[in-house]
Formats: sequence, structure tokens, C-alpha cells
Amino acid sequence: MEVFLKRAERPFKEKIGEEKSKAIFEKIKKALYLIPSNFGGTVGPEIPRFLFTYSQKIDEIDSETVVSILTHVLIFTHSLVSLTNMNISQVNQKIINRTKSKMRNLLDLLKKFVEKAKVGELMKGPGGIENILTFIMGEETFAQFDDIELFAKKSKDNFKTKIGEAKADSFSKDITQALKSVVDEFKNYIDSDISKFLYKFSQDIDNLPSKTLEDMLKHMLLFAQSLSDMGGKNKEQINQEIIKRSKNNLRGLFDLFKYFLDMAKEGKVINSILNFEDLLTNILGEEKEYLKFTDVGGFLKRVEEKYIIYLGEIKGQMLINDILTSLSDIPEVHRAYLASDISRFLKTYSETMHKLEEKEIEKTLTRTLMFTNAIGR
Repeated sequence: MEVFLKRAERPFKEKIGEEKSKAIFEKIKKALYLIPSNFGGTVGPEIPRFLFTYSQKIDEIDSETVVSILTHVLIFTHSLVSLTNMNISQVNQKIINRTKSKMRNLLDLLKKFVEKAKVGELMKGPGGIENILTFIMGEETFAQFDDIELFAKKSKDNFKTKIGEAKADSFSKDITQALKSVVDEFKNYIDSDISKFLYKFSQDIDNLPSKTLEDMLKHMLLFAQSLSDMGGKNKEQINQEIIKRSKNNLRGLFDLFKYFLDMAKEGKVINSILNFEDLLTNILGEEKEYLKFTDVGGFLKRVEEKYIIYLGEIKGQMLINDILTSLSDIPEVHRAYLASDISRFLKTYSETMHKLEEKEIEKTLTRTLMFTNAIGR
């Protein structure tokens, strides 16, 4: 990776000057090290190779456009850092679905994103794979509600043989309305997953007692209705909260949905839900109270010297400072406990470093930074 980056940087230096080139390449290099491991071994190495190949054909491109191209490569690389809750197959499938198979993977997306910069279309605002897809393809215009209604109606035909036409029809209308009322941040995400799951589920109900099926449908409806009030949190915040409160037993929103259905199947039926927070409390219990620890900066600075001993001054200071900056960007709803817990963990970890290799220590800090960056976005 380092070799390709160094070889790629030379032509860019000649084109836009050493200062600009070095500044952008340093940021790209830093972002590459923070890419989650499930992407680091696939698309991670492809980015330096792509830059090297592209660097061979920039002679006829004006310097301003070259800067835009590098900026898009940087935005794309940063976007990979936050993909902690998805694997490569899920991301590629999202790309295929959004582009209607015009692009098949992350490398295709990078090439198209760079081509946008080449013709003067520069992305503004926050990065993220979802935002890059929207920038390239435009807002999703597929008939989302029609799809939801279609799956609900198909499911109704299967349900009515088990619970009667009146109940099946009532559920179909209610679930359609609930999924249409999902907050915008979660549209085209969990609502789509639930509607598709609903139809698949309806095809395998022969062995379910009618009462159990009704309880499961009740839970499905309650879950969908709770998605109209997410307390102002985004997808990443919600998924991280589910992971934390379930002690890593559930990995995100759809896992929580399936777990809620299993509760009904086992007879643990909940009859009403106020909002999503109420749903979480009913499923996972009250959120644990964390001790406040206000002097996070001072706490980490006191152990910075230990990291410098093992990693060197530049690397040790850079990683600790980046973690501090990242902790300050964590939304207020999480900052009180996470900043405290992470800084305490790093202090405890620093006391065991004499048993570890430098590479392992650096990996722990970069993973910590990757985690805090993902939450802070």
C-alpha cells in the first residue's frame, strides 16, 4: 500500500505542487489505516492502486480538477471508516440495488465518484457511502410505498387463511400506514427490510398456532409504529445503542426487530409502546447509569506519555489527540458514558502494554479511533 501511494504521489506533486499534494495524501493515508478490517483487505489496497493508475494520466487535466479528484478520493476513503456495522457483501449489494446493477462494487463506485470530480461536479456536505450514492444517482425515486403496500397485500392473502380476512385486512392496512410513517432517516432501510421480511414470514406460518401468529403480528406492528419517533437519533446512533444495551448480543435494528418477534412467539407479549426508547426499555431493560467523568482530556493526557514510549512521540501524540478530538464529536446522548468508558479503558490498557508488541498497541488505538469516529458521524 505504501509503495503504491508513494509512486502515485509523485505525478500529483508535479501537477498541483508538493504542499497541496502532501496534505491530501497524508489524510488519505491516515484514513486508509482506519478502514475496518473487513474492508481493509479488499477495497483498502485497491485505493492506492487506483491512485497510482490514475496518476499516469493526469498530464492533460488542469490542476484545479486534479485537486477535486484527490478530494473525492479522500471523501470516499473516509466514508469507508464508518462501515463498522456492514460487511463487504452488504455494501456491494446496496450499490447494486441503488444503481440498478450499473455499478457492482465499491471500486466501481470510487471510479464513478472520481469521474464526477473530473467533469466539475464536486460533492459538498458530509461523506458516507449512502450520501455518495445519492450524489451520483440522485435521491431514490423507486416506488417505496408501492413496494410496501405490495408486500403487505401479498402477505394478507397468506395470513387470512390463519386468522381470518377481517384481522388480516386490518393488520395489512395498519402495518402499511406504520411503515409509511417511519422517520425520514430510516426510510428505504428498516421499512423496506420489514416489508420484505413480512412477505417471506407469511409463507411459513403453517405450524404456528393462530394466537401465536396474532401475537407476532402485534409485535411487528408495535415495532413499526415505534419507528415514527426515534428521539432524533440517526441509524448509527441507534445501532450502537442496541449493540451496547444488548451487550453485543444484537448487532442492529433488524436484529432487534427479529428478537422482538421471537419474544411474542415465546409468549412474552407486550401490548403497547410509546416510542422507540420505550420499545428498547421493554426489550433490553433500563439503560445503565454511568458515572460522569468530566476531565476526559486531562485523564488521557496523563497516560499519553506511556503510549509515546511504545509508539514514538509523533504516532503516540497523533493517535491520542485524534481520539480526544473524536470523543468531543460524539453526540451528547452518548458522550457522557462513552467518553468516560473509553478513556478509562485506554488508561487500564496502558498499564498492560509492557507485555505487548508495538503493532498490537497501535492497532488498539486505531480501532478505538475508528469506533469513536463512527459514533461521532
